[in-house]
Amino acid sequence: CATAADCLSSASILAASGHAYDRAQASGLFARASRLAPHSKEAWLGRGALAQDEGDLESASLHLSRALREEACCWRAGINLGNLAAMRGDLTSAARAYRHVLRCTPHVPQAW
Repeated sequence: CATAADCLSSASILAASGHAYDRAQASGLFARASRLAPHSKEAWLGRGALAQDEGDLESASLHLSRALREEACCWRAGINLGNLAAMRGDLTSAARAYRHVLRCTPHVPQAW
C-alpha cells in the first residue's frame, strides 16, 4: 500500500476475515499505516485490537494507549484499555479507564 489510508482499508478487510493468514497480513498493514501516519488513531487501534485478539496483552495495551494519546476521547481505546486492566486484575485502572470514557463520550452506548 502506498498510503496510510490504503493500508488501513486493506488491513480492516483482512482483519475481519478471521483467518490467521489474513490477520497476520492485517497486522503488517496496520504496522505500516502507523509508520506512514504515526498520528493515526485508527492504525494504533487496529494494532491494539489484533494484539489483544492474539493474547499479546502488553502490546495491545501499548498500542491502545497510543491511540488514546492521538485522540484523548477515543471510546474504543478507552473501553479496551479498561477491559485489559480488568483482565490483569487491576480493577482500579479499569474503573479509571471506564470513567474516562463516560466523561468524554457519555452519548456512546458502549460506554455504559
